[in-house]
Formats: sequence, structure tokens, C-alpha cells
Amino acid sequence: MGPKSIIFVRHAQSIGNTVTQDERANWDIPNHAYQLTDTGKQQAEMAGKYLKSKLNSNISYLFFQSTFLRTQMTMGIILNELKMLPLIFTDSRLDEKWDGIYHDLSKADIQKLYPEQNRLRDRSGYYHYRAPCGESCPDVELRIRSFLSDPMVVNQHIVIVGHGRWAILFHKILFDLTVEEFLKLKTSGLKDGGTKNCSVIEYQRTPFWSYKCNVPWEGQLPEQETELA
Repeated sequence: MGPKSIIFVRHAQSIGNTVTQDERANWDIPNHAYQLTDTGKQQAEMAGKYLKSKLNSNISYLFFQSTFLRTQMTMGIILNELKMLPLIFTDSRLDEKWDGIYHDLSKADIQKLYPEQNRLRDRSGYYHYRAPCGESCPDVELRIRSFLSDPMVVNQHIVIVGHGRWAILFHKILFDLTVEEFLKLKTSGLKDGGTKNCSVIEYQRTPFWSYKCNVPWEGQLPEQETELA
């Protein structure tokens, strides 16, 4: 079960993608309120132009975004290029994996206030570790499975603007990957750049899932090393 097709767009480059954890920790801006950079806005425009050539005019699509500002800004720019004003569903189940203290604190503050957490994270491993005030990967998978089984999306064609870590866990679920395969994918990324900012992944279920990736801005805008933030 689940949707018939899914177009997943990772949000465009935000201010949080361009700095380090320590720099983000010194801001007064919460993670969910990061705005897009000027480059990110250009990426979103190009993604919108690309989707304009891809969306089937004979199909009714449902549009979803997370509660984070960067996905909502990306969605707005894409829809402006599409010349569409659809109903957009904002769903917290699409929110990025929340890393708790690793989102909010500098490395020095973590070592000072939570000296045992780095050891526990290394011991448990990325997949199973849950940071204080945060989520583990299985926690996020529960959200994703809930979304995919929601009657609203079953047998529908959907467009999601979402997040990088969420996308890799989403991919793990669709293709029934092992934890080891997931960890390798997290390190290497999806083929054809599917985890880059404003990459577009097109999933089809016929009856098994297949996918292809495209990065509409690649070769037209400068590449910049970014973090999954």
C-alpha cells in the first residue's frame, strides 16, 4: 500500500547548510526557522521549472511540506514557477530527524554539559542512538510509516518538500534496506545526487518501487559543500 507515485524534493540550501554545528549553536535562530540563502532561492526556481515539465496535467497531485520554514519557502518558490495555488498540507511527520543537543549546542557545550553522550553515541551507532531531547532513526521511521499508511495518501500521487536525513530513512523503508545498507547510503548519498539541496527524486510503484534522481540546478549554479542541517 501507500502512494502510487511520490516526487520528493529536498529543501533548497538554507543558511544552516552553509555553516558548522558550532556556528549554528551561537545563533538565536532555531533550526526550524532557517531561511533559504540566495543560492537556495535560485535552486528552488530551477526545481520548479524542472517539475513544470514533469508533472502530468491529467493527474491530481497532493502537496506536502514539513513544519520547517526552509521547506515552506522552497515549496512557495516551486509553486510560483508551476503557476499553481494548490492546498498544501503541512505535516510534522515530514520534519527532519531531530538530533536534540547536537542541533542546539556547540561541541564544547555538549562536552561540558553532557560529557558521556559522545561515548554513548559512538557505542550505540548513528542508527540506534537517541540524543537527549532528540530522536533515533527508528523514531523517525515510525513517523514515516504513519505517513505512508495514512488514508489521505494511499493510492494518491504526492509531492513532498522535505529534508535530507528524513529522505534517506524514507528510501530505506521504501526499498526495505538493512541498517548496514542505510548507513552506507547515508555516507555515500543516493545516486545522481539525490540528497543534494533541491534534488528531485521521482518514485514510481509498478508494483515495486523504482526511482530516479535529478539535480535541476547542477552545472548552472556553483557547487557548495553543505551539511544535512
